[in-house]
Amino acid sequence: MRAGGQVMGKRLVIGSRGETSPVAFSWYSGTHVQQIVGGFDGAWHGRNWASALSWVCANCGDKELDELHLWSHGAPGSPYMGDDCLDLADHGRWLDDLALRVHHDSVIWFRMCSVFHGRDGINFAYHLAEHLRCTVVGHTFKIGFPWHSGTRAHRHGRDISWSRHEGSDGKGIAWSSRKAPRTVTCFHNRVPGEWL
Repeated sequence: MRAGGQVMGKRLVIGSRGETSPVAFSWYSGTHVQQIVGGFDGAWHGRNWASALSWVCANCGDKELDELHLWSHGAPGSPYMGDDCLDLADHGRWLDDLALRVHHDSVIWFRMCSVFHGRDGINFAYHLAEHLRCTVVGHTFKIGFPWHSGTRAHRHGRDISWSRHEGSDGKGIAWSSRKAPRTVTCFHNRVPGEWL
C-alpha cells in the first residue's frame, strides 16, 4: 500500500504469448521495455487469463499489487491473453483472487486496442472496477507504435467519464495519433496522475 506517498506494493507487467502475428512482437517487446524503463518488479508472458492471473497472485507474495500492465490484443469490452477473452463470469475465481491483492489506489492498465471503446468497453470498465474495487485503465482507440490514445481510467464507485463514441472516426475505431485525446506513448510507464 502507499505510505507517505511511496509505492510499497508490487508493479507487474504481462504480455500475451503464443501468437505469431507481427503485432505480437510489440506486446513481447513492450513488456520487456516496460520492465527495463518502468521499474517493474516482474514480467511474464501469458498464454491465457488463468495462467496470467495465477502468476500475478503468486508473484505478489505477501505484498499488495499497486500496478499491473497487460499487453495484448483487445476489442471493445474484450481484452485477450492469447486466444482467451477475459470474461468476468468465466474467470471469476482468478479475478476474486486478484481482488484480494489490490487496494483502493491500485491501477490495472489494459495496454490493448480499444478495450474501453463503445458501450461494451464502458460496461467492461465499470463492472471490472466494481469487482476489483480499484482503478482500471484502457484505451478507446486502436493503439500502435508509439501512440496509445483515448487513455481512460475508471475508479470503482464513480461514474464513467467518457463518451461511448470516443475513438470512433465514422468508419469504425480510429487509430491512435499524437493529436488524438489523452495520448501517451508505448514508453509511458504510468498513467498521468490527472487522468486517474
